[in-house]
Amino acid sequence: IDDLNNLLPKGRVSISQEEILDHSYDAWSVSIKTRQQGKDDFFPDVIVYPQSEKEVSTLLAWASESKVPVTPWGAGSAVTGAPLPLTGGVSLDMSRMNKIFNLDQKNLTVTVQAGIMGDQLENYLSERGLTLNHSPQSIERSTAGGWVATRSTGQFSSRYGGIEDLLLGINVVIPNGEIVEIKPAIRASMGPDLKEIFLGAEGTMGVITQVTFKIFVVSENQIFEAISFDTVLAGIETMRKIMQIGLRPSLIRFYDEDESRHVTKNASFSSCIMFLCFEGISMVSSAEYQTAIGFCKEAGGLLLGRELVQDWMLRRFDYSTIENIVSKPAGVAETVEVAHFWTGIYATYHELKKTLAEHVDEVLGHFS
Repeated sequence: IDDLNNLLPKGRVSISQEEILDHSYDAWSVSIKTRQQGKDDFFPDVIVYPQSEKEVSTLLAWASESKVPVTPWGAGSAVTGAPLPLTGGVSLDMSRMNKIFNLDQKNLTVTVQAGIMGDQLENYLSERGLTLNHSPQSIERSTAGGWVATRSTGQFSSRYGGIEDLLLGINVVIPNGEIVEIKPAIRASMGPDLKEIFLGAEGTMGVITQVTFKIFVVSENQIFEAISFDTVLAGIETMRKIMQIGLRPSLIRFYDEDESRHVTKNASFSSCIMFLCFEGISMVSSAEYQTAIGFCKEAGGLLLGRELVQDWMLRRFDYSTIENIVSKPAGVAETVEVAHFWTGIYATYHELKKTLAEHVDEVLGHFS
């Protein structure tokens, strides 16, 4: 502790028991249960709050030489336990590195420190008629650096891609304290993409300190529609046709009959339901919408209007249902994300649901 206080400016180091407790669990059910039971399985010894890339470099160089483990911490919304220390050491909280360095409205890029919260960045862009179009459910409790470290995917990925498709440049401090700068670039014709070393690495390859993202002008037109289907297979097949013909919905989510009751807030709803949104230039988005609706009708889909989707848009970042379940004694809620080819996704869904249903009260499924 004395070494850290001597190395870093005043106020960067904390051994507050309350702050140590706050950094001992994330959104992973196991860590929450561990906290509820009063265990200290994931307690760091000290919290460090850097405010600059140089401070991160200084800390990691010292930690490497002193053989002290360092675990990066974004906002604590991970569902895997990745930001939790297993052997004490330093929890490196990036929350004070939350500046916006540069907004380039001609090239449509933005450069920010890694600790900026997702909603803070999106609100800043929105005020200027711009958007990142990256909307994970955790946007209000996750950071730009955390998105890159976890290879995050948002609710609009069917049109705008995952965070790997939006990332143009990145600064990382590797374990020996060296600062690695991968400058923003559209593409290169030779060599590997070095950003891939750090994308999805969960902080194991270095601490992300700065990122540059591609951004977009807010669309002039959005068309929402909810469509009911009789079966899961009908919905999956319709999704496949929509995506493979080259349509680019910004939103395409398909819920099985069990989750449909929750998403519609209607306990008597007995069908599967798909949420669609097309956006962009009015003429183009309208044409895409009409084509997609044609596929839906061919599969027996019934149009339910836009209100259900618009209601969902207003509450799509609400995580309270899962939190309320997990907060109860013996309450467990978990999300499992699976990727597969079109030909295998239904069988995977069916087997997962069948297997899990033997052990839990309710299994919900959706495709996006």
